[in-house]
Amino acid sequence: MLVLFNHQLTRAPAFRGQGIPFYEILRESMNTTAGRSTLLSEKLNAQLKKILEAWSIFLNSPSSRHVLVPDENGGWFSPSALAALTRPFSSDDAGSPRLEEIFDCDPHRLYYGFKSWDAFFTRPLRPGIRLLEDPDVSDVINSPCECSFYNLQHNVAELDEFWIKGEVYSLRNMFNNDPDFTQDFVGGTIYQGFLSASSYHRWHSPVDGVVRKITLIPGAYYVQSPTAFVERPDDPDDHPYLRSQAFITSLTTRMVIFIESSNPAIGTMCLVAVGMVEVSTCEATVSVGEGVRRGQEIGMFHFGGSSFCVVFRPGKNIRWNEDVIRVGAPVKVRGRLGVAVQPEPL
Repeated sequence: MLVLFNHQLTRAPAFRGQGIPFYEILRESMNTTAGRSTLLSEKLNAQLKKILEAWSIFLNSPSSRHVLVPDENGGWFSPSALAALTRPFSSDDAGSPRLEEIFDCDPHRLYYGFKSWDAFFTRPLRPGIRLLEDPDVSDVINSPCECSFYNLQHNVAELDEFWIKGEVYSLRNMFNNDPDFTQDFVGGTIYQGFLSASSYHRWHSPVDGVVRKITLIPGAYYVQSPTAFVERPDDPDDHPYLRSQAFITSLTTRMVIFIESSNPAIGTMCLVAVGMVEVSTCEATVSVGEGVRRGQEIGMFHFGGSSFCVVFRPGKNIRWNEDVIRVGAPVKVRGRLGVAVQPEPL
């Protein structure tokens, strides 16, 4: 295992190679009861953190650009990779735009102008791409991420035996028993989405308001739900870990951002940015006390595919758009997730 880790430390993730590299090394171990127990160890995770931090230094260096090439054997600028990167931005009448029309990059420069693999991974959108839907309707809640819908759950429990029941949310664990906000969200609603490695990985505020608290919570890296252990050999794209996304919101490294909405029908809500496997770096680009507008960038993931949740307090009536709550449905960043229904006057 350590020989394989050492080999990977000087290599960036290839497009559709063998998946996320360190995850692929540990994947079979993760899919066992003994592996889950071991990978929960705080001492082991402390050492894994050192390894992944060393890898992040490489991924931020010019040497990591060796996969930013047009080679079909794992290159991120190969025809098949460019098709995957641009497909979510395609339209029926115009087809897929070019990468440089979507993101801030230049195909005429070496490596499209990216200074590292992580610079490519966190590439910003060009102005005018993914404009905010319904900017003049204050009751609308917009998607913080470019994602696929994963789950919607109401009446979330404060504390649940998630290691027994599997795919449930446990609010106290998710918020790391936050003393200021945990109780306020008990019985509330969670919307969760998934970002693949080829997705856009910056976060945007779903509401207008003020940032009240930002907390970075350390956690385990390679633990998955025991209810997801069984692989599906008939589906080559199936990963038990991807079926553990609700479970890992209570265990993995994550950043929790509480925003007090200026709209009383929404109230204080929360964005939980969930790092998955070696994706453990969550960076906020706003500060506590800062006012934010819907659609404004507020942070980003580094180094790989990820997940997120938006959490609302009980009593907040969100009317969700039907097309964003279908399993696997593509959801546009800054797109309309739903609308907060104003309470009836007394």
